[in-house]
Amino acid sequence: MFRDWQEQTRVFERLAAYRDDSANLTGSGEPLRVRAAGISPEMFSMLGISPLVGALDSRTQTVALSYGFWMQRFGGDRQALGRTLILDGQPYTLAGVLPKDFRFPIQYSMMEEPELYLPLVPNPDRGWHYLRVIGRLKPGVTVAQARTDMDLISAAIGRSDPKLNRGEGAMVIPLSKDMSAGGETLAAFGVAVVFVLLIACANVSNLLLSQAVRRQREIAIRSALGASRGRLLKQFLVESLVLSILGGALSVLLAVWAMPLLVRTVPVHTAFSTRLAMGGLGLNWTVLGFAAALSVATAVLFGMLPAWRASRANVAARFLGSRSGQGERVRGILIAAEVALSLMLLAGAGLLMKSFIQLLSVDPGFNTRGLLTIDIELPENKYAEVAPRAEFVRNVLARLENVPGVSAAAAINVMPMTKNSPHRLTLLSPIRAC
Repeated sequence: MFRDWQEQTRVFERLAAYRDDSANLTGSGEPLRVRAAGISPEMFSMLGISPLVGALDSRTQTVALSYGFWMQRFGGDRQALGRTLILDGQPYTLAGVLPKDFRFPIQYSMMEEPELYLPLVPNPDRGWHYLRVIGRLKPGVTVAQARTDMDLISAAIGRSDPKLNRGEGAMVIPLSKDMSAGGETLAAFGVAVVFVLLIACANVSNLLLSQAVRRQREIAIRSALGASRGRLLKQFLVESLVLSILGGALSVLLAVWAMPLLVRTVPVHTAFSTRLAMGGLGLNWTVLGFAAALSVATAVLFGMLPAWRASRANVAARFLGSRSGQGERVRGILIAAEVALSLMLLAGAGLLMKSFIQLLSVDPGFNTRGLLTIDIELPENKYAEVAPRAEFVRNVLARLENVPGVSAAAAINVMPMTKNSPHRLTLLSPIRAC
């Protein structure tokens, strides 16, 4: 079907397919299971990727490594190019290394970042129904036109070969939307951050207002000596800017200090933990620039009110130290807004804590105390038949039961309460009950 898409499409410049996979790496240091992606020959050229070192070729028995895995496994040694890697018992030639900043355009909730890239070779004996396809639209073509074109192609395939198509079609989704899955959660966190920012700004604005009241005599003396309202406004704005910039600098230092803590608290075997292990966590200059601009904007916005209040009062009132009813009302409004925002955040945090406690108290239906799990993937070329796989599992279980401290061992091909993956083998079951 993918080949039919390539031949019949009128809206895509090029289509490339991939599937997530894994492989056992042997023959070069300690054996290791690595994350892999099988890609069609058009993938790298369609993405416009040039290798950091070597040459990228997905047509032959070659392998391309991610920059992180190249550094981890070979220490960045360029002499590793041309070396033979044994993957699932098959020899592959190390042909190239991808650039450091390259990230494979996948939805990370569905697949972790690949460490190496292999040729996508169809297996005629086993059907694949989980290929993912990336296409580059021709200039001027819209997503709606692409969807219409793919619907027509799928319908034509269905008429010519109903057994192949079985009413299946193609979902055309912009890559930016596909990779931003989970944006609702990020939006919720963003709203919470905005509330925290508003609370902090209200706090600072109240402090500046209080400081302006205490400095009335100083302001009166400056006015008597000829200081204009504009000059007083500039003075207060500069003071608020200094305060905001110092707060932003301290927040950056806090972020640098908190990053190692974040790395230690992220659960393993998640896509985010993979990015962390590959050095994907760090201070981003774009984000820092946005934070700096936001600090300046909040300083001007929330520093303007106390500056304006301090500069407009008359000299006599400043010397007498009288308070303005309007100023009191402004402070009252800020305090009310601050309390309201704090209550909203407190209610949301309480609901999240309640949900988390309920999740921890869910009874899975079996005793989880003392249970350890091991995930194993067997090379298909060596364990293609059921009998060798079953024999492997029996041997593993027999050896596990002889390990001191192990009371029982069992095997299952999909762990309880986890998503089933049709192309992934863990352990065959049932062999024996727990």
